[in-house]
Amino acid sequence: MKPWTMPLGGALMLALCQGAAAQSFDDLLAGQAEAQVKTYAQPLGDALSVVASAGAFHGARSKGIAGLDAGLKVVLSPLGAADIPAGTLLKETEASAVGLPMLVVNKGLFKGFQVGARYMSLELSKDVGKLDHMGASLRFEVNELFHVPLIMPRIGLQGDWNQLKVGESITTTTTGVDLIVSKSFLILEPYAGLSLVKGTTDLDYTYDAAGTPVNVGVSLDSDVTRLTAGLNLTPFPLLRLNAEYALTDYPTYTLGVLVNLF
Repeated sequence: MKPWTMPLGGALMLALCQGAAAQSFDDLLAGQAEAQVKTYAQPLGDALSVVASAGAFHGARSKGIAGLDAGLKVVLSPLGAADIPAGTLLKETEASAVGLPMLVVNKGLFKGFQVGARYMSLELSKDVGKLDHMGASLRFEVNELFHVPLIMPRIGLQGDWNQLKVGESITTTTTGVDLIVSKSFLILEPYAGLSLVKGTTDLDYTYDAAGTPVNVGVSLDSDVTRLTAGLNLTPFPLLRLNAEYALTDYPTYTLGVLVNLF
């Protein structure tokens, strides 16, 4: 195992990170030309775009003006389920998963509109630094225009923005659109979604291909198509339990516990 794989693997595990002495991100990319860095790191950018944009909804219904839900979600992507090319940064970390916890809140507005926010800030380790995540979304429920009670499912259209920073060297920003369909049956609410996401991961490091200490940066572009299937369970009026599976190049599992008001 290379000396940097443990802490870099820890960075990918994010909240599950364990610190270890290691070479820096600068040392890892030193001496590589920009094209080499892009090929070497592209799977990392793809995985971070998937995780940063996950967990953005748990149903299609928009809350009313007095409606609110808030709670905690955890997104986990087991890397063993992905086809990661050999000889790339993500493969060589030997990390088993990419994980991200987040605080979430959704607030109803008016006429079928709803806003949402996601946030997390964690100190991972001395070597990796901080994890900072923030996201925002705006939803419109199509049923505001046309709805057949008891028969027609809820249909939502949503736009998302997310930013995930790991230490001082990695920043992933995503924008996406979601088509969401859900239907309530007493205490159960199954839902499904189709998401189209564009992500950009910026890598900042210090040494150029000649080993000269200059400020160097590359951007990795990612296109994510996500199919999501999820289920909400409301065992008590104010408590919602959420679980979902999303099929992408890096499949994700999301679990959530939320307080649901109106």
